[in-house]
Amino acid sequence: MACVLQIGAGGVGGVVAHKMASNRGSFSRIILASRTIDKCKAIADSIRQKGLGEIEIDSVDADSVESVVALIEKYRPKLVVNVALPYQDLAIMEACLRTKTHYLDTANYEHPDSAHFEYKEQWAYDTRYKQAGIFALLGSGFDPGVTNVFCAYAQKHYFDEIHSIDILDCNAGDHGYAFATNFNPEINLREVSSKARYWVREGYSACTAISAESAKIAQSLTSSKPNRDFLDNPQTSSTILECQDSSNMEAQKVDSSHCHFEHSEKSNSLVSQADLALNPDLKQDTIYRKFEGEEQHWRAEVEAKEAQREQQKRENSKIFDENANIEAEVFEMRKRGKAEVSLVNHGFQGGGEGSYLSGNDQDPSVESAIYRSKTTLYAGGQWRDIAPLALMKEWDYPEVGVKNSYLLYHEELESLIRNIKGLKKIRFFMTFGESYLTHMKVLENIGFLRIDEVSHKGGKIVPIEVLKTLLPDPASLASRTKGQTHIGCYMKGVKDGKERTIYIYNICDHEACYKEVNAQGVSYTTGVPAMIGAKLIVDGIWGMGTPKGYSVLGDKSGSASPCSLQRTLSASHWQDSHNPNLLKKPAAASPCTASLVFSSQSLECQDSQKLTQKVDSTPCHSSEISSIESYNTERLKLNADMPKGGEYQGIDNAINLVEQNGDSNDSKENLAAAVEMRKRGKAEVSLVNRGFQTRGEESYLSGNDQASNAESAIYRSNATQGAGVWNMEQNDPDPFMQELNKQGLPYVVCEIESNGNLKVLEDGRK
Repeated sequence: MACVLQIGAGGVGGVVAHKMASNRGSFSRIILASRTIDKCKAIADSIRQKGLGEIEIDSVDADSVESVVALIEKYRPKLVVNVALPYQDLAIMEACLRTKTHYLDTANYEHPDSAHFEYKEQWAYDTRYKQAGIFALLGSGFDPGVTNVFCAYAQKHYFDEIHSIDILDCNAGDHGYAFATNFNPEINLREVSSKARYWVREGYSACTAISAESAKIAQSLTSSKPNRDFLDNPQTSSTILECQDSSNMEAQKVDSSHCHFEHSEKSNSLVSQADLALNPDLKQDTIYRKFEGEEQHWRAEVEAKEAQREQQKRENSKIFDENANIEAEVFEMRKRGKAEVSLVNHGFQGGGEGSYLSGNDQDPSVESAIYRSKTTLYAGGQWRDIAPLALMKEWDYPEVGVKNSYLLYHEELESLIRNIKGLKKIRFFMTFGESYLTHMKVLENIGFLRIDEVSHKGGKIVPIEVLKTLLPDPASLASRTKGQTHIGCYMKGVKDGKERTIYIYNICDHEACYKEVNAQGVSYTTGVPAMIGAKLIVDGIWGMGTPKGYSVLGDKSGSASPCSLQRTLSASHWQDSHNPNLLKKPAAASPCTASLVFSSQSLECQDSQKLTQKVDSTPCHSSEISSIESYNTERLKLNADMPKGGEYQGIDNAINLVEQNGDSNDSKENLAAAVEMRKRGKAEVSLVNRGFQTRGEESYLSGNDQASNAESAIYRSNATQGAGVWNMEQNDPDPFMQELNKQGLPYVVCEIESNGNLKVLEDGRK
């Protein structure tokens, strides 16, 4: 059992605290902290009234690293669960680094002064977390979070390669108000009103990749009596001829005649010919822009501010030194409004900073249209940006029905692109009703979605923050919301040389959520996965000492009996005679690994029915090492665009980094002592050494990994296998999926057959 510190007491925070209190076998001590102590008290009272015991509460300023450090040092937890605002991610991550405490969050870092969000600055902590010997799990909500795990699970069990992914987020609930947001209004509206973005791999050409099975589906679409339900169903969303080779595209001019694509829209369309050709299953929105004017009274002021900010960025050579010339060129092109801007923005961001646009990227000017249609190189492909809410589709959600679903950008795309094998295209969709879109457009027209400061009665206000104050608190919607949420991943790829389509989803009932934890379904679907991620970390199933890279390396244990690998942590496992600069993933983290055991120089595979039987594992070992070496080589190339500190993200090389940076004799001696302790199993670690990364009952450490004895200090001070900053899909998906069924978010796996029928393969509800 472990001591866990939770920061954040909003709607999601209430769910996390309730669910941790329901799992006392993993969470022996729960501390809930927030800037607003009354919110913590209300959650603690609810937990007590439901018979779930006591939790402790405290106050903290999550914007202050020093405040968070003081709180961590006060309670000395094993893990910090961050469900505060995404603006506060970096401060809390820094505090965890300084105190050598494991970290978990549900959403990636969002810049407070510009409407975009990205993993870049969090990935930059990877090397430092490895050197500190701590584990960070990013995005353990639903999307991101469960959606990442759905993809990894499909990769492991249903595909050899996944070629396309559509992530679908549908909230079919009704709270009865004309307009309200189901989570933090500021975050929600900034996210929705930012430019949309999807990704395609270089050379992607969907219309040349149609197999015999896909041809059957395509034929059904052109029959004399087309099936409307079939056409609008996510089952066939990516099957309709998706024309265009992405490597030959230009943002403004594409010859799509070879794919027989006819575009009848006017030339002032917000969506380029190329994007329409790449997404023939989508259509342009007519609802959101019903009340859009040619000009907005506040636009000039915002443009002036952004031009000034661009100038400051250009002059600050300390930020992106390697891109200084590119930034200067972008700045000049933006001023001139040239189309070439689409070729030079090599940014890493997922939002809309640095344009003529405000936080909602809605400027109708020519310059902004050019900016919106740019492409950005990323991970062997390109981001393709379009105007917010410009493309949509009527999706038929199983068990919910047909809903208008809009193409958006969402943060999990950024990591899944890097971690799903064979991926060629990925998109994200969210449902919105006409009332929501109309209200949002009116708010945008009058300037209420602005994220910059404006003068008001001698002071300064931020319009979107004022709007947040005026709108209902999302937590207050819980008791009045009825209906369901439906979130899933629609994936196409190949298995054993044959194309297949898999759809994995979850259905969640708002009223059932409120009955259990006093929250509506949107908070529930984010809070439960956060608790599951925390549970897997403190139980030692994810985190330190556990294998990584399932979604890319694959898992070979499915074709043979489960094995437990016993390996030494000697330096020989880290050396690479072919490339001494390549930091290899340790053998202990191979995709064959079912559980990690620190032991002597031998490798032992144990059959699950005869655990003491030793087998000849030399072929397994050599193939694993070869696979890992190949993966690491490719990963280093892929990580060439990473920020400093993130160069080895996704490579399990913590011990090697400690060795390389252990300049002092004391550091080297401590590392040697720690390795020797693990090998000996001293103090009844019993070779498994699950204590350091789990509950602590068999380690040098107490339950919160903060024992003060000398041996624990030595152990803690040295990074171990599994340390670093990791995304959800980089861990073994199976235990997480099992917990979903146990903790109230059961999943359903369906296969879409060639005739369009849906075949249920797994149903966690049964």
